[in-house]
Amino acid sequence: MSSLLHCIPDFILAPAYIYLLYCIFCSHLYFNRFYKFFFSTGICGIVSVVFNILVSRPLYPSQFFWVFALFVILNQCGSVGATIGKFYIVVHRFQLLRGKSEIILNASLSNLFYVQFMLPLFISSPIILCGMTPQVIGGRSYVLTLSDTGNNIQRILNTTTYSLYFIVSRKCLKQQRQMIIVTAVCCFTHILKAGHQMQ
Repeated sequence: MSSLLHCIPDFILAPAYIYLLYCIFCSHLYFNRFYKFFFSTGICGIVSVVFNILVSRPLYPSQFFWVFALFVILNQCGSVGATIGKFYIVVHRFQLLRGKSEIILNASLSNLFYVQFMLPLFISSPIILCGMTPQVIGGRSYVLTLSDTGNNIQRILNTTTYSLYFIVSRKCLKQQRQMIIVTAVCCFTHILKAGHQMQ
């Protein structure tokens, strides 16, 4: 039963989310800046789900460590990119509620998306240099996980990214009480995803 519950986010909710993104992309909503942020954040979230499955489910022979490390990096990029996207959404809603057109509203979308997709790749790429922790099964060596250094880099990246996101969200929330729904939903989905990927 627990394994079935564990599969629900991967194989039921993720396809439903992909369908939602497809509907947004094909509708007039996609031309709204908020929905563009929502769409790009959704793409990052799906990347994170897909590559988390590819990291956690199959066994990789030690000679294919580079494949495992690449999937870990892409999983990390999806998580950090989704956090950046949720940051954009929170700030965008905050500025609209205050009736101001500031940084997020006036900034070039292409620049914002460049940061959302390329910054996570840049800060996550050192993971591939960190090595692995092997395990022996049936006389063959397989990748168990990243080395301690690689795991520590992941923890630092995740902790820093989530902390900055929560600090900014909290400041927005203090200044504008209507932000509680947007901030609460974004925070809840992050906690849910983090808990699921730690299992």
